[in-house]
Amino acid sequence: MKVTYSITKEDFWNFIKFISYKTTEGKRRRMFSNIVLLFIGVVFFYLTKLVNIDNSILYTSALIIGLLIGKYISHYLMVKKRVFKSATTEKGLLDEQTIEIKLEGISKVTHSSNCFYKWTAISRIDMIDEYIFVILNRSNAIIMPKRVFKSKNEAIEFYNTAIEYFKSS
Repeated sequence: MKVTYSITKEDFWNFIKFISYKTTEGKRRRMFSNIVLLFIGVVFFYLTKLVNIDNSILYTSALIIGLLIGKYISHYLMVKKRVFKSATTEKGLLDEQTIEIKLEGISKVTHSSNCFYKWTAISRIDMIDEYIFVILNRSNAIIMPKRVFKSKNEAIEFYNTAIEYFKSS
């Protein structure tokens, strides 16, 4: 099965959001950073108790909430800016590409590269509402918007065939 298409900056951004918010690894990273922020809050609380500041629980809660909100807003905006910049500067990322799945693996051909990945080199394949992601490693994937297929059924058939080949390897 073969499909030719181009992705947009938004498609690349949606992949990064998927990796950051929907995968186990992304959830672990967020949980770790939240634990660090809570630890900072606990230290702050004890420091306010040591110097006898009234309403230390109120100040600590405000600090933790402020840090969490600030962290998420700044992280989201910084990452989005970085993703959009790399999408335009990284050669071949937004070029037209042809993806073909075969029993041996999956090939990706652009005007600047020709890659073939054996199924054993792929870490996982995910399908969400608007995309099929063939994930190679933590930060690299073949991003396939479902809009590039002629129908929803063709996208599902592509995904099922890829999963079948992937599981049989």
